[in-house]
Amino acid sequence: MPDDARPRTGSPRRRADHRPHRALRRGGVVLQRHRGSGRALRDGRRAPCRLRPDRPCRAHARGALLRDRTRRRRRASGVARGRVPVTPRVGYQGAPGAYSEECADALFPVAELVPIRTFPEVFAALEGGNIDAAVVPVENTLAGAVVDVYDLLRQHRELSIAAEAILPVRHCLVAIPGTKLEDVRVARSHSQALMQVEPWLRAHGIDAEIAYDTAGAAAEVASGRDRRVAAVASRRAAEHRGLAILAEDLAPPDQNFTRFFALTNRDDRSTSQAIPAKLRSGPPKTSLVFAVHDAPGALVRALQPFATAGVNLAKIESRPSRAQPWDYCFYVDLHGDPETSPTKEAVALLRLTAAWVEILGTYPMANGRL
Repeated sequence: MPDDARPRTGSPRRRADHRPHRALRRGGVVLQRHRGSGRALRDGRRAPCRLRPDRPCRAHARGALLRDRTRRRRRASGVARGRVPVTPRVGYQGAPGAYSEECADALFPVAELVPIRTFPEVFAALEGGNIDAAVVPVENTLAGAVVDVYDLLRQHRELSIAAEAILPVRHCLVAIPGTKLEDVRVARSHSQALMQVEPWLRAHGIDAEIAYDTAGAAAEVASGRDRRVAAVASRRAAEHRGLAILAEDLAPPDQNFTRFFALTNRDDRSTSQAIPAKLRSGPPKTSLVFAVHDAPGALVRALQPFATAGVNLAKIESRPSRAQPWDYCFYVDLHGDPETSPTKEAVALLRLTAAWVEILGTYPMANGRL
């Protein structure tokens, strides 16, 4: 017999509007209304309960309902509370076939790779939430630092370094099919790539012409159909654009490596978990930037704590601070974690002597090259 048709016994019930607690059953589902819970919690006491003592099953059902509701709420906010997105969107500077794409593919093998034209646009996309991570080059063993990226790291303080990777770089001279090496008069590529292969280009009488990206230069050559113009790019870019490879290893392959950073938002602790475990197994490494007061010995006093604590500094580089002319800040890579000793104490002393200090990220050191 349906509940509605069962005979009622005892005193008549009052309307639900007069009850702070009320459990109703609709279609086999228990619904609860509790108008007095807010007041009860604020006053530090339990809400008045008018449940009939002969129906303890209602209290059990109500407890189960609240537990299920909590679990549902947690599942709905899983990504926001630290779970890895199913398919993270990872941005890189350049066009498909770029070295940055190759590195991003290695760091995030299960991801949607998003080509973005310039470095400032990559950083803006990450900070704005249009992508979940970014992979950018920071230095090359032949051409040195990618200064644009270092400057952007300091400007975008909501971002943090989550990982690093070392990519071997093997430059090729690529052109439209049918082109001979002696036909080429101009080679286009990113400025960093042109610096790496400058001796080879000079030896072959080929002029360098800057493009926004190695793979982007390959795309321009493919669309231009001019045999006098070639590009310095990767084999991957040549295959992607259907170009012929006229020469390989324009720079010594055993000396040409580029270091990349994987960046995430500072409050994102989940996206970096998409990086394969073997690429996150290295000891801790930290990148930071600081400035010193304009006084004799200021830089020595800032760095002395690391020597005293036995913390190895892997790199130090100065850049204009842009606060005023001839004012500089210093980028440092060190082996250690500023949350643990002895790095913690060394960084604390640095903060006492420096004008300001900013931690750019602590991340696993790259274990060899990709």
